[in-house]
Amino acid sequence: MNMKEPQAGSSVAYRYRIFMTTALLTVLGVILGGCSLLTGPSAMVESQPDGTASSLTDKAQYHISWTLHQNLPVPQDAEMLKQVEEQFGVDLDIWNMENNKYESLLDMKLAQGNIPDLFRIRQPQDLLKYQQQGVLTEIPVEMLNQYSPNLMRIIHEQAPAYENAGVIDGKYYGIPVINPTNIYRTPVVYREDWLHKLGLPVPQTLAEFENMIYAFTFDDPDGNGIQDTYGLSSEGMNVVFGAFGQIVFADQLYFGTKDGKKVVGALEPEMKEALTYLRKWYKDGVIDPEFVTGENKGGYKHLSHAFINGKIGMTSMGNYYHWIQDGDYEDWRVERGGQVVRNPVQAAFNVKELTAKFPEASGHIRQTLHGASWTTRLQRQ
Repeated sequence: MNMKEPQAGSSVAYRYRIFMTTALLTVLGVILGGCSLLTGPSAMVESQPDGTASSLTDKAQYHISWTLHQNLPVPQDAEMLKQVEEQFGVDLDIWNMENNKYESLLDMKLAQGNIPDLFRIRQPQDLLKYQQQGVLTEIPVEMLNQYSPNLMRIIHEQAPAYENAGVIDGKYYGIPVINPTNIYRTPVVYREDWLHKLGLPVPQTLAEFENMIYAFTFDDPDGNGIQDTYGLSSEGMNVVFGAFGQIVFADQLYFGTKDGKKVVGALEPEMKEALTYLRKWYKDGVIDPEFVTGENKGGYKHLSHAFINGKIGMTSMGNYYHWIQDGDYEDWRVERGGQVVRNPVQAAFNVKELTAKFPEASGHIRQTLHGASWTTRLQRQ
């Protein structure tokens, strides 16, 4: 390629989290009634996921089955669960489904005829799929404006681009769930001790990145005398696609704007250029051959076991807070007497796991919370 090399750090990629809450065909009134928005007789009790019936308590007007974002299962006697049930007069049935397998577990439940009253959708294309399958019912916009005016106002003010995210053929089938503060850069993490051992700088261009991953693969960065390391795996590919302005491994098909028109990123010439690099690297053996199964091998979804176990030397797994290092910032707590107690944070998630396995290991993630912190994409030459 004949390209000029831009200044490093000139572009930043952000993620904006958005999920969908859906109301189901047979239980729309139950969902809204559980929030004390409708009045009327008690709802009929739906079957539990295992097919057994459940009776309502004397206090509960409605029985609502619900799926949530979960890192850990919700206990049946959870304090907040009981408080919500008592406050709103509902009987909540929380479906505990492993986050890493959420879509497949949900589809299995639906295929068995077990449909939750309220559930989240992470992949927008699934909203259309479930609507076409007859699983969902329309949520009249008049009802939303009447009973959820603040919710609709916040979506309009904070995320107007997502107002119609739950609309199919002019009708609402899902309510966007937004978090305006959850805008963050994608972290790009390197084994700094490997860089130092091999005398390499933190890469700023695609050429420097390529040189680094070949060295991580063939120059024995862990010093064990065995060629058992690789430059990158699935998550590391994010920065390569990012260098060409593309997004993959996302929860939805990526669309961009080019010459004032919407284009499908996967069909753009730049995507082919990125894939050309990856094809060469895979052929040369610098990409982990197990990349198709992902870097996470179970448990908490944002742990990169390939990185933690010293198999690869770079990744862009998770969010910045999955790479907290000792002393990155202080946790402030105000005591009852007004005294402010400041405690430096300790390493967490990936860094904690990595250093427990390899005490000598260190990672380079830029300096957190100081200026341009997280490397987000490489610059093309």
